Amino acid sequence: MTKKLITSTLLLLTLYCSAIFASPTINEFDRCKKLSVAMLEYCIKDESYNDNKSCWDRSRGSYEDCYRDVFKEHSRDSKLEKLRKREAIKKHREMLKNGKVAD
Repeated sequence: MTKKLITSTLLLLTLYCSAIFASPTINEFDRCKKLSVAMLEYCIKDESYNDNKSCWDRSRGSYEDCYRDVFKEHSRDSKLEKLRKREAIKKHREMLKNGKVAD
C-alpha cells in the first residue's frame, strides 16, 4: 500500500514540476516567423533600403530576438515573477474590497 502511495506521489510531483518548467511549443514561435516575414516584406518595399542583404539581416535579427523572448517567457524566473504579480494584484484587490487602501 505504501509503495503505491509513494509511486503515485512521485508521479504527481513529476507531472506538477514538468508543468511548471515546461518548454515552449512549436506554435509559440509562429509569431516570430510572422514578425520576421512582415519586417522583411516592409523593408523590401521601402524604397530607402537599396540593399536586400540589410533587410534579410534585420528580419533575421527580429526573429532571433523574438525566439529568445519566447524562451524567456518559459524561464523559471519569468514564471515566478508572473506568480508574484498575480498575488500582489490579488492582495491589492482584497485590500480595496475591505476598504483598507484608497484607489
